[in-house]
Amino acid sequence: MEKIRVLVIFANPKGSDPLRLSVEDKVIHECVALSKHREHIELDVRHAATIHDVRRALLEKDYQIVHFSGHGTGRGRAFENEIGEKQTIPQEAFAEFMSAYSPPIKCIILNACYSNFQGRLIAQNVPFVIGMNAAISDSGAIEFTRGFYDAIGAGKDVEFAYEEGCRAIKLMGLPDGATPVLFSKPEKRQPMTAAQIHKRYEDRIPVEYAIRLMPKEDFQENGLLGKEERKYVFVADYVEQRYRPLRQILANLWVGDAFDRVASSNVEWIAIIFEVGELNRRKLDLMPATWKAVFRILSDPKRLGCITMSEEERIQMGSPPRDYYDGDQAYWYTRLTKPDRKYFDPTHSLIRSYFGTSWLCFQGGGITYPTGQSSTVSLRVFFVKNVPLSILNYRVQELGLPNDGIFLE
Repeated sequence: MEKIRVLVIFANPKGSDPLRLSVEDKVIHECVALSKHREHIELDVRHAATIHDVRRALLEKDYQIVHFSGHGTGRGRAFENEIGEKQTIPQEAFAEFMSAYSPPIKCIILNACYSNFQGRLIAQNVPFVIGMNAAISDSGAIEFTRGFYDAIGAGKDVEFAYEEGCRAIKLMGLPDGATPVLFSKPEKRQPMTAAQIHKRYEDRIPVEYAIRLMPKEDFQENGLLGKEERKYVFVADYVEQRYRPLRQILANLWVGDAFDRVASSNVEWIAIIFEVGELNRRKLDLMPATWKAVFRILSDPKRLGCITMSEEERIQMGSPPRDYYDGDQAYWYTRLTKPDRKYFDPTHSLIRSYFGTSWLCFQGGGITYPTGQSSTVSLRVFFVKNVPLSILNYRVQELGLPNDGIFLE
């Protein structure tokens, strides 16, 4: 067995919920001491760690495993500063920092609540990253650590050690068994094909992470997903866009045409990538960008309640759970543009104001269609509530100008 150096970082800043870090420390030392390959495992531990403690440790030695235990937030990793208070390191900065030390780093463990988004980001450049997709209890975090390092000490690989950690949680009857998530570095950064995306469309695959593009000058860190007058904004599935250049994404999504019209697309753009998942789906009210969904949003008193639904329309809409892809979307378009619904005049359309869409260009099928450019592909599109960014677990990537050729990571 080759020598493995493990760096363990503990941080529990003042004012944060107390964690049983000393117990986790004891468990890691115990697992290594009792293992048959203990002479091949070198363990270094930093308590009350600052980000500079981590940086200096990585400069001093080559580590294969780096284990972080403490608190995570939707905005980044929590470390201590020089006086023990919380210092949050932004997710992209932390991912770039850790990527610079891989190799030699082969595995990073983020033993903190809600760290899967950070884990997915780091895994773009590190072979294996383990994050947590929800809150994890102290006991769950400790048992995962026990199982993981027992397996590493027995000479098992990272994938087996991850599975052993999950098994250790379940054997103790704890509810955290599905919380740890293993991310691995993609070998080839290839975007999804048109056929793969269409299959996701047909199978109604749920959105786990969404993406929204906007001109950089419109972005406000403490603002909303869209302009203030918007009630809902359009987004797309992040994994269907990943590894594509900005110009292609703009064309695929018809940004500046059917959605969020701009005077010129030749400006600097940013991408907001945020977690949807099961927990946020209801909060965001994510719905496919179809005419049926638009009608439902406008007519539902619990949503916008701008128009009154007729009995015929109520029958056509059906009962929950509704499939907003189902049926004739042209029917809902004509119902929205009836002469007696005067506010759908294109000069002051509620659809344009509330959704940011051009009803003359928006096809309303929940998926875009190739524009004739050879590089464009169909992509699924959705509407979500125009919520404050502060309630989202998100990151921002700057994409520059369309001609800069920057790819979405």
